[in-house]
Amino acid sequence: MTKASSSRTQGGLLLLALLCVSLGVAVDRTLLQTSPKAERSYLSALRADLQLRPDQVTKIEMILNREDQVLEALWEDHVEQLRTPVAESRRRTEQEILVVLDEKQRRRFKDLSLPQ
Repeated sequence: MTKASSSRTQGGLLLLALLCVSLGVAVDRTLLQTSPKAERSYLSALRADLQLRPDQVTKIEMILNREDQVLEALWEDHVEQLRTPVAESRRRTEQEILVVLDEKQRRRFKDLSLPQ
């Protein structure tokens, strides 16, 4: 394996790892914290199943709110970490596609509104 292909492979693996982490956070967030309504229903379930006192409900609600803030911060951190590598990968991919296309197709490709 050449040094260039090794660097490409390492870069690809890093990007894949970051994407997996981001996807994991997104899935966790989707499954565990889909909305404030879901939080309230979780808290309602705890209240009913554990027969919580009002003071316990208040404290657990504060704990859940704090957890939501932590998860939100983690999500934002991962999104920021991925923006640059994803944009670089997209640019490389577009350049590789341009090599395959003829001149007319290249002009049309550049005019397309591709997702960013």
